This record gives sequence, structure tokens and C-alpha cells, in this order.
Amino acid sequence: MVIGLRMVVALTFDSLHLDLEKVVVAHPPVFYSKPISFKAKNRSLIHLGANGAGKSSLLKALAGLISVYSGTINGRSPKNAPSDRCYLCTNQGLNRDITVKQQIKLWHLPYQNPTSWQTSLEPFNIEGLLTQFIRSLSSGQRQRVALTRLVTSHKPIWLLDEPMNNLDNQHRNFLSDVMKRHIKKGGMIIYTGHEPMPTLSPQIISLECEG
Repeated sequence: MVIGLRMVVALTFDSLHLDLEKVVVAHPPVFYSKPISFKAKNRSLIHLGANGAGKSSLLKALAGLISVYSGTINGRSPKNAPSDRCYLCTNQGLNRDITVKQQIKLWHLPYQNPTSWQTSLEPFNIEGLLTQFIRSLSSGQRQRVALTRLVTSHKPIWLLDEPMNNLDNQHRNFLSDVMKRHIKKGGMIIYTGHEPMPTLSPQIISLECEG
């Protein structure tokens, strides 16, 4: 739709909403994060900053993989993994004993079109890796394979723990482009990282810890 000279891009995803109210994540007795509150919606891009601790635990809580110590997410303490979120962790969750092609197709199984997984290959240049076993890949190649899960997931909310780990500058730029496209479509991204993402201007939220 065009209004005057301004193009209005329609949202691909339905209305999104995350409301964190005084959330504390903890690994007792090592640390307790200070209470954190923020709101996010369609087209929110949030960087959990480098200071403090608990960033990875907060992402796991948002993914429904662990319980929060106190506080609420969308008015409750989540118990199950929400179906609208794709969580990418630093250990990548790859099966070392299968090929790259088999791994990607496994991720894609829940979706109806059996060949549409191929659209995930281009952003991270992994066409040439399809027949290789995961265990034979370099750390950078494994990270690129893991990142294709974002494209195959069709999930509106991406939770990314250190997504730039082991990527060279070229593939960091590729990842930035993929993230920007997701935001433009109305998605939401919350990510961690010690270095700024190229060409992105996120809202920055710093977590601090006690103990």
C-alpha cells in the first residue's frame, strides 16, 4: 500500500507482545540478576548488553526452557516453550553424526512444503556444505548451519545467544541483513553479544547481577 510517496510495508506476522515485569533469573548461589522490566512488540530489536550476567538465562526463560526466579513474562511465569519463538544457543544444538542436508531437513519437518527448506541455504552460503557431516565442519561453518534454522523456522520471535560467534566479517554482514529483513516483516529479535552487529541500531538493555 502506498500513501503519498511513503511505502507502508505490511506485517507478515500477527501482533506480537512481550512484557517483562521485574524478572529475575538466577543460578543460585552464583548470581541473581537485578529485576529487569521491558516491553517489546512487532519490529522490536533488542540487544542484551555486554555488562553484567544472566543474559543467556534470560533468553532461555523467554524461550520457556527454564523458569524465572521471580517476576512475570506476559503476566505469568512461563512453564512451557512458546510456539512462536526460535531460540539459537551458543552450543548450536547440532547433531554431529548427520550431514548438513539431513540436519536442515530435520529442522524443516514441521512445515508442509518438503522442498522449501532450500530457501534457507542462500543467506549463509552453505550450499557447498550439504553433503558434509556436521562433525567435519569448522566452528564458523557450524555456526552458519545453525543460523539457517532462523530462516526455516518461520517463527516471528528470534532469541539469539551470541549469534556472531565464529563468523567472519562477510557472514556477520549476511546475518545483519537477515535480521533486518525479519524486523521489516514485523518480527521481533532479542539477542546477546559483546560486539555490535553491523548496520543495526537496537535498543540496548544491560543486565546486572548480584551475589
